[in-house]
Amino acid sequence: MTEPITADQIEEALFDFIKSKLVAPGVDFDSDTKLADIGIDSISLVELLLFLERSFSIRIPDSDLTRKNLLTINTLAVCASRYESVIL
Repeated sequence: MTEPITADQIEEALFDFIKSKLVAPGVDFDSDTKLADIGIDSISLVELLLFLERSFSIRIPDSDLTRKNLLTINTLAVCASRYESVIL
């Protein structure tokens, strides 16, 4: 059995994905920056959720896709870390 994925690991991967794929070069942000403040919109949020599914086999239930959980990289990572891999 493998070790569970930690919120820190998810946070680091999300940060790298956002930096390389979703924001313009030179945009300054950290894990506690509001995603909306760096231009992450609803389409980008879907891309982040697909990234979590593809990279970590994590699917966050619709009931947890709340404003609070989608506020920052940190809040999204903490939320995602509560779910074990669900995709085979």
